[in-house]
Amino acid sequence: MYQPIPEIDELITRFIHSPHDPLLQERIAMLREKGSDQSRYVEQRLEAWLRNGADSRVAPVVRRMGGVRHTGLHGLLKRWWWVVAAVPVFMVILFFLCYTPRHMVTHTNRSGHLDSLLLANGSSIIVNNNAAISYDSSGNNSGLVEVLSGKVFISLSSDASCKVRLPSLACLQAGEGAVFSICSAGATTHVFVVQGKVKVIHPQEGDAALTPAMLATIKADKPLKTTTLKSDGPLAWKTGRLCFDNVPAEEVLDIVCSHYNIIIHVPPSARILYNVPISVDFTNKSDEEMINLLQAALDTHIVKDSNDEYYISLK
Repeated sequence: MYQPIPEIDELITRFIHSPHDPLLQERIAMLREKGSDQSRYVEQRLEAWLRNGADSRVAPVVRRMGGVRHTGLHGLLKRWWWVVAAVPVFMVILFFLCYTPRHMVTHTNRSGHLDSLLLANGSSIIVNNNAAISYDSSGNNSGLVEVLSGKVFISLSSDASCKVRLPSLACLQAGEGAVFSICSAGATTHVFVVQGKVKVIHPQEGDAALTPAMLATIKADKPLKTTTLKSDGPLAWKTGRLCFDNVPAEEVLDIVCSHYNIIIHVPPSARILYNVPISVDFTNKSDEEMINLLQAALDTHIVKDSNDEYYISLK
């Protein structure tokens, strides 16, 4: 027999009390997609509430109203209270009537090069080597995508929006025609917007609206961070071009660390370099070549320790 965990019961209870919450709707839909036993349990809980919990909340109010005439503002509120009480019931029923089962297909790129996918709504996705995504292939035009790992570039058609689940608790709501890149590695996810509007929805850190040239950094143990970039460095994995022209050193360091998957420590004494604008081209450069070019551009020393981590020190 299926034995649900307490977190599932808590989620169902929250949905019952706030069925209009789009994030809760999405999480309930995810539960129903994870197996027939779990889907059946979710439906039974909601049906039981509709039969028992909803009736116990609404029926007594209706009975008390029978044959009684109320006047004034107080009476008006009482006469309409049954409508207010019935709203959650209506929302749950509407959710089940409108809910169309999704068919999520998982795709992992093992080709050794970039891979392209076309969604049913006309949007396209470019998947980096070793990246993994899951997308809705049901043809119901939902545009639902889940990034499991790696780097993904999404270009929405002019009449299509998209919801993107991220490896963290956050998700994205992208408007029509939005173009953006997602880079997920470990506990960190970067979202860079090229065109249109993308909204980051985070249950703990709140929401953030992104517009072109904005980068959102989402980490499990840190607050949501947004910045506006002066370069298109986060797209280097797709374009093959990693070139900076008069860009602040702090932005350059962040991007090369992400692109080369390395760590460069900047001690407090060297952070005066952060605002120094530099121009440097790292296109097709190895780790060692990049470090040498970066040292020259910053006019500083960069040393490597036994853990393969780099440190900047002033000359």
